[in-house]
Amino acid sequence: MRTLLVAAFFVVALLPAAWSSAAEDAAYTANRSFQEDEPVVLDLATVYEPSTIDPQKRWNVLAENLFLGLTDVDPFTGEIVPELATLWEINSEGTTWTFHLRDDVMWSQYNAETETVEKLRAVTAHDFEYAFRRVCDPRLNALFTELLAALIDECAILSNIPDSEATDDMVFGGQFPVQAIDNITLRIELSKPAGYFLAMTTTSPLRAVYSELIEQFSSDWTGSFVANGPYLLASKSSNMYSLVRNPHLPDDLWHGGNIDQVNLRIGQDSETALNSFREEQGLDSVS
Repeated sequence: MRTLLVAAFFVVALLPAAWSSAAEDAAYTANRSFQEDEPVVLDLATVYEPSTIDPQKRWNVLAENLFLGLTDVDPFTGEIVPELATLWEINSEGTTWTFHLRDDVMWSQYNAETETVEKLRAVTAHDFEYAFRRVCDPRLNALFTELLAALIDECAILSNIPDSEATDDMVFGGQFPVQAIDNITLRIELSKPAGYFLAMTTTSPLRAVYSELIEQFSSDWTGSFVANGPYLLASKSSNMYSLVRNPHLPDDLWHGGNIDQVNLRIGQDSETALNSFREEQGLDSVS
């Protein structure tokens, strides 16, 4: 397995189809490497440390590659395309959206001791309902809370409850306009029509999360990581996140490429990252 290094001041994506570089010739060479048959390890570097990998809290490259959404953006055309939702329907008033989900995408977890990936259960509409409710939780400081509250009155009410008064029963109990009708049907009732709502469903704050893990570990849930995206978190430390390819992702959701592992080095400029990489490979440093 070959190892490649890409050092940058920030990383825009991990997937081959979305990977880019300022230099066209470098991008061409890298993309050719990513499309070969031989598996590669991709080393990336950034001076910016992700504040969290919780998709409801922040939208970053890690969340983008660990979690799947109802929809996604085609990197070539910019069109909104199905991801976990196979199709969706909108009522004539533009306020009721019904998403029909596929049932073959699994929650998976990497075991560092055995270096294997365990399948847990299928992703369901209930996971999306849980995620939408989390965005409205005033204790979470989630991303896009105000945007969602502008479209769902109940979200506005929840998000304005003082943190000290909010409870899990308030957020996750009772009726809510985002409802899992069954495991593969999600119905969303908006307070008003919004042509941009479909674009919101591509973003990480509205992506499904594994509720069992969050309920067990609360704010520490990202330390025992479960994901459903093209990559899984294998390990994280103060200066590196390591991701491995998810072997249980359906083939049609994998957009090609041969990157089996990604190492994201944190807090390193280009020269430092390159020398750290060369040292690991038994090569001399450069200046």
